Amino acid sequence: MLGNRKGKLFQFVNHQVRCAIGNNRVLVGQFLAFDRHMNMVLCGTNEYRRSTQKDEEGNECELEQMRPLGLVFVRGEAVHSVIADKPKKKKKKKKKVEVVADPAQQSENPQKQRKRPREEELDEAEIMARRAALELEMRKQRGEVS
Repeated sequence: MLGNRKGKLFQFVNHQVRCAIGNNRVLVGQFLAFDRHMNMVLCGTNEYRRSTQKDEEGNECELEQMRPLGLVFVRGEAVHSVIADKPKKKKKKKKKVEVVADPAQQSENPQKQRKRPREEELDEAEIMARRAALELEMRKQRGEVS
């Protein structure tokens, strides 16, 4: 059960969160799911633990240790606080398209040949425009369009 969609926690799904639990431990990871008991699932989690140690002179120094955990289920009973850091960034995917000049055009007129890259990252509008231009060129060569 993912929890109430209108609840305050649901807006932080897929956000980076800091979850404070007992023994001076903090879990930092991507918040995937929760339920009514406040059990949580975190992805790509790192555990940060603070401890104090005495050095040779008897002075106390604070030490922070980090341990990668990965996918974690956190029992709601152990959660002290949850702080949302930032949303997970979504990368915009661009399609790779192979654009090759017509072989018939290469043999007829090598001087008029345009240099075209074999693979480019193009958005959908550019892909459609290039396809239409190539289709028109091919029709002209066949004599279908004047």
